[in-house]
Parts: sequence; C-alpha cells; structure tokens
Amino acid sequence: MLSETDILEQYSAQGFVLGGELYLSLPQAFNLIADCYQNNLAVIGIEGFICEKGMLEPQLDAIADFSSNNSDNWDSYRDICYQSSRDFLHQVHSLKGLVFSFVILSKKEWISSDRESDFVEYQSIG
Repeated sequence: MLSETDILEQYSAQGFVLGGELYLSLPQAFNLIADCYQNNLAVIGIEGFICEKGMLEPQLDAIADFSSNNSDNWDSYRDICYQSSRDFLHQVHSLKGLVFSFVILSKKEWISSDRESDFVEYQSIG
C-alpha cells in the first residue's frame, strides 16, 4: 500500500506543486483518484483552478466536498467518496489551463475523527 505522501510524490512529476499543494490536469486527476482508492485512501475534496501565467484562479463551479457523507464504516465512506469524485470530474467542463488540487483522507484519520464512534453511540441510543 502506498501512503498519501507516496502518491503525491509520484504525481508531482505529472503536475506541479505550488505553495505545498499538488495540481493536476483532468486526466491525471482521474488517475490520482483511482490510485488513492486502490491504496485505501479517500479523496474527500477537489478544487479546480485555471492556471494562467503562473497564477491560479479558483473556479467556483469546480469545487466539491465529499467529506460529509454519512457512511457508517470506512469501506462504504471510501466507496462513496470515490464514486462522487469520479462523477464530479465527469461533469466538470474542461477548460484550457484547468487543474485540480485534492484533499485526501486515510482510514486512520477517518477513525480519529470519531466518525465510527459517533455512529456506534447514535445506534446504541436509537
């Protein structure tokens, strides 16, 4: 299994890094999402920008947050994030200079966010 850091390093040669963030073209964005999924990571956010003359202009219609899906276990959460991120990218209109950055979450980070314990507590109360 590759870590988030390993994947980001692998893709840094295929895109560019600015301010510590990795930016990838649309085709590479699909590849990164698939690689994250295969390595038990979830892409929980995507932001699109137009890169022109070294400047990034946020594209408000190319921003998505998948972090609030209400799955009760990691595998389901990761599956929903994977499908949602792919669906989102399929709907984005490809513009010249369009690049994407990502928010990636590991299972360990998801567990430490108390999602599983919150769900268990909710179920036991209900």
